[in-house]
Amino acid sequence: MRNIVKSAALAAALGIGAIATAQSSLAPASDYYPYNFTLRGGVCLPIDSSTSDAIGSSLIALGIDYRCGESLFKGGETYFSLEYMAKSFRGERGTIMPLTINQKFYTNSNSNKKTYAILGAGVAFLDITSQNTAVAGRAGVGVELSDNVISEIIATISDKAGGGSANSIAFYFGYRF
Repeated sequence: MRNIVKSAALAAALGIGAIATAQSSLAPASDYYPYNFTLRGGVCLPIDSSTSDAIGSSLIALGIDYRCGESLFKGGETYFSLEYMAKSFRGERGTIMPLTINQKFYTNSNSNKKTYAILGAGVAFLDITSQNTAVAGRAGVGVELSDNVISEIIATISDKAGGGSANSIAFYFGYRF
């Protein structure tokens, strides 16, 4: 089952990469800048007691977002997000990997520091005490500290699966390409 989760995450990452490669035909041949990506890092705090009892009260949180060319809703951004929340990088049990499609709604786009709200839905790959998948949702707020630097607080919820749930609050800083 662990291989299924890793294969699904690899397939998702390759899919995001394929989308980016398809769009690269719009850029000059010598331009290798990774457009429309955001890399995020921070800390995740599980709020589900079965999850925090099994893997700890704080996790390492990493994320990559790919911004779509067209927004589903006017005045915002649609993007795919893959997150990795774990107690370590050693490949042991204790990982949560949400894969979601999200919409960013800007609340004050006329300011130097744009603020926004986030809503998203997708699936979470859970490997708490066993491996499983669950329906997941995300909600949060963020601020663009500059053209490329962001800060976000995101709450993730899911059904119970794999010995726990993805219910957590994460604090991120990120860089947009």
